[in-house]
Order: sequence, then structure tokens, then C-alpha cells
Amino acid sequence: MNIFHKFLSRFKKKDGIFFDKMEQLLGFPPKEIHYYEEAFTLGTVRTDSAQPHISYERLEFLGDAILGAVIAHFVFLQAPDKNEGDLTKMRTRMVRRENLNQIGEDLRLREYLLADKRTLLSGNIAGNLLEALVGAIYLDRGYSKATEFIHRILIDTNLSMRDLENKVISYKSLMVEWAQKYHKTIAFVSEEDPTYKGRTKYFQAKVMINDKVFAKAHDTSKKKAEERAAKRAFFRAGDKKKSSKKNNKGKKQ
Repeated sequence: MNIFHKFLSRFKKKDGIFFDKMEQLLGFPPKEIHYYEEAFTLGTVRTDSAQPHISYERLEFLGDAILGAVIAHFVFLQAPDKNEGDLTKMRTRMVRRENLNQIGEDLRLREYLLADKRTLLSGNIAGNLLEALVGAIYLDRGYSKATEFIHRILIDTNLSMRDLENKVISYKSLMVEWAQKYHKTIAFVSEEDPTYKGRTKYFQAKVMINDKVFAKAHDTSKKKAEERAAKRAFFRAGDKKKSSKKNNKGKKQ
């Protein structure tokens, strides 16, 4: 019996058990169980052109896109104060291959896999199966159920929004901390720069330390300009600290 017929016979005999396992995994009952059967099939070898090719890989392709869209929406709603660059970094961290692999392992997705015991599995198989499962949910129950499932697994993992936000560097926050540490006043002042001509507006931002301009920068929004200026101020503050240490060493010698 070839693997294709093994695949069919396996689920014809155990459809009820597999259905129950899927319902427990998903948190809701599947409508079309064959999507999930395909999501946990490594692949079939075609013996003739009429035989369908069954593999998780097509669903993995679809699930990857759905996962990216849902997580982008999730991050967008949960981090309203973040700009486009920060949102992109946060989404990228959440869909990193090692994160998806870990979630797949936590869900024990390998246990649902149809594969010969001698088959060598990729180190990314758990993450691949997760994406395939998301693709199966989307085809079976639609975008809303796929979103519901993804949100649940995000909550059940360590990929919290607080952890992600802490990993996104905010130079404005770093400069505020620096000013507090060294007992200095700090202010961020931004305004539209009239010297820039053309359709695109540019803004000039200044970092004021003890009422004096410490750093400044331009960009296409106030927020971006302030962050850019804060970044320059942060590195300038670091250079001043290094210079001060060198001077103190020289005096001691």
C-alpha cells in the first residue's frame, strides 16, 4: 500500500479520534477535517499524474501569509504609540522562525504528523506545521477563527507585548532616563521647518538639556524627528561621558 492510500485509510479509520484531537487543540470543532489531515502530512509520492499531491507545504505557504497579517494587526492595535519602523520590528520578532518553532513544540504538533519513523524531519518542522495549521483553519473556518487561534497561542506563550516593546529601542526614553540620572532638565521641541520646499513637510526637532540645544534633527514627522534627535543626543551624551572619564584619569596621573 503506497503512502497516499495509507493516508486515506488512516483517517477513514481514525477520523473520529483525529477530529477530537483537533477540536481539543483548536478550541473549536473543525468543519472540514481534510484540511487538517493535509496540514499534518509530510507529502505523498505520485504514482500517476491523476493522483493528488497531499502535503502540508501548500498550507504552510498560505498560513505564513495569514499569520503575518494577523500579527501585524495585533501589533498595530496593541502598540498605538509606535511608529511604522517599530511596528515592523515587533512583528518581525514575533514571526521569527525560532519563535514559531517553539510555539509548535509547545503545542506538540509533531504528535499529529503522518510520517514514516525513518523520515528525517527538518529542525523547523514544528514551525512549518504551525503555519500549515493556520492555513487549514483559514480555509475551514475563515479569517476570524484563524485570528482567534493565533491570539490564543500568543497569549499562551512568552511573546507578550510588554516584552516586545521593551526590545524596541526608544532613544527618547533612554535620554529621559539619562537626564533623570544626572539631574538635568530635558525637553523635546519640534516644529515644521519652513526652509524645506516641496510637497513633503519636514520637521525640525531639538533635544534641550538644561534649556540649551543639545542635539537636533529633521524628518517627515514630529515623532520621527524627535526620535532621530534623541538618538544623536544619546550618542553625544555617551561620548561626553567617555571624554570626562579620560580627563579624570589624566588628572589623577
